[in-house]
Amino acid sequence: MNKKMKRFAFGLIALLILSVLASSFAVAENVPVSILNVYVNGKEVSDGEVRTLARDNKIDVDVKFLATGDDDYVTVEAEISGLEHDRDKARYETDVFSIKAGNTYHTDDFEKISIELPGRMDTGEYLLRIWIKDKDNTPVYEEVKIYVTTSRHGMKIKDVIFSPAYEVEAGHALVSKVKVKNTGEKDEEDVKVTVSIPALGVSDADYIDEIEAGETKTSEELWFRIPDDAEGGEYDVLVSVEFNDGDDEVSETYKINVAGKEETDAEDETVEEKVIIAVSDVVQDIVAGGASVVYPLSLTNNGKTAKTFTVTATAGDWAALKVTPSTVVLQPGETRIVYVNVGAGKDAPVGEQVIGVAVKSNGEVLKELTMKVNVLPAAGGKITLLEGVLIVLIVVLIIVGLVVGFSRMRKREGEEY
Repeated sequence: MNKKMKRFAFGLIALLILSVLASSFAVAENVPVSILNVYVNGKEVSDGEVRTLARDNKIDVDVKFLATGDDDYVTVEAEISGLEHDRDKARYETDVFSIKAGNTYHTDDFEKISIELPGRMDTGEYLLRIWIKDKDNTPVYEEVKIYVTTSRHGMKIKDVIFSPAYEVEAGHALVSKVKVKNTGEKDEEDVKVTVSIPALGVSDADYIDEIEAGETKTSEELWFRIPDDAEGGEYDVLVSVEFNDGDDEVSETYKINVAGKEETDAEDETVEEKVIIAVSDVVQDIVAGGASVVYPLSLTNNGKTAKTFTVTATAGDWAALKVTPSTVVLQPGETRIVYVNVGAGKDAPVGEQVIGVAVKSNGEVLKELTMKVNVLPAAGGKITLLEGVLIVLIVVLIIVGLVVGFSRMRKREGEEY
C-alpha cells in the first residue's frame, strides 16, 4: 500500500512539472507574423542577394508581412550594426501599431523606415537586421546583406547659417552661408549653391569653384530681401546644391519665421520714405599685414523717390579701409550691395577690432553700424622688448671686445719699438 501511494505521489509530481513546462513553452510563442519580403529603396531584396548602397545617404526600408493572429502591440526595428564610431547609429524603430489575422501589411502603411548610412562608416559588407516585435512574444527575425560603397559623385549639405538666425522682418535681407561636403570619389568643379524661399519668389545663388573628394567648403554669403508685403509666418527655405556638371542635385528644407509689417489705417496715415540697411554680423579673421577681408552691406530704397546714399568706414591707424562703391543712387524699391574692404597693417593690435560704418543721404546720417574683425598676429611677428635688449647687449659686447683687442695690439707694437 505504501509503495502504491509513493508511485501515485511521484506520478502526480511529474504531471505537475510537465504542466509547468508546457505552460512556459506556450508563453514563448513568436509574434503572430510571417515576413514575406524586404524592400530597400523600393526594390525587393531576394534570398542571397547583396544590395549595393552608397554611404552618407539615407536608405528606405519596407517590410511586407502576413499577420497570422491579432496583435495590438507590434513594432518593427531595423538596424545595421558593426559601426566603428559610437556616435554613429544606423537604426530605426517604428511606433506601436495593431494588426489583424489574415491581413498582409507593409511597414510603409504605418511608418516610413529611414536609416542614415554615416559618411564615416567603412566600405564593405554588412547585415541589415530586421525584427518584428511585440510586448511579450519572441521577435520574428529576418536579415539581408548589403554592401556599402562610395558614390562616384556625391554631395551633402552639412549645415546652413542664417543671419538673422530665426526671424527676419519683411523688407529686410536674409543672409545665408551653406557648408557642403563632397562625399563622392571624384573632385567636383563649379558647384552651384542656391538658397530660396519659393513661396515669396526670392532666391540667390553662388558657385564654389572646386571641392575635392572628401573636402568640406562653405559658400560665400548669399543675400536676398524679403518683400515688403510678405505676410508674417513660417516659411520653407529651400537649399539646393548642383554638381557633376549640373546632372546631380541634393537639397534640404529649413524653416525661417518672417515678421510681417503691422497693418495700418491707410486713410489716416501717410507712408514714410525709408531706407533698409542690412549687414552681416559674422566676425571674420584677418592676419596683420596679410590679405584683406570683405563685408557686404545691403541698401534698399523703400521710398517713393530716387535717393543718393554715401557710405563711409572708419577705424584706427591699424586698418586700411575701402568702400566700393562709396556712393550709390537707388530708384524706389531698388537694392544694391556695397562692399567694405578691410585690411590690417603689420603693426595692427591682435584681437577683436571694431570698424564704424555710416550711411548718409543729403548730408544726414541715416544709420551708424559696427563691424568686427579678429586680427591674427603676422607670420614672424615683431621683435619683442626682451629680444631688442639682448641684441643691444650682444652689439655692446662685440664693440668692447674689438676695443680691447685693438688696445692690446697697440701695446704690443709699442713694446717692439
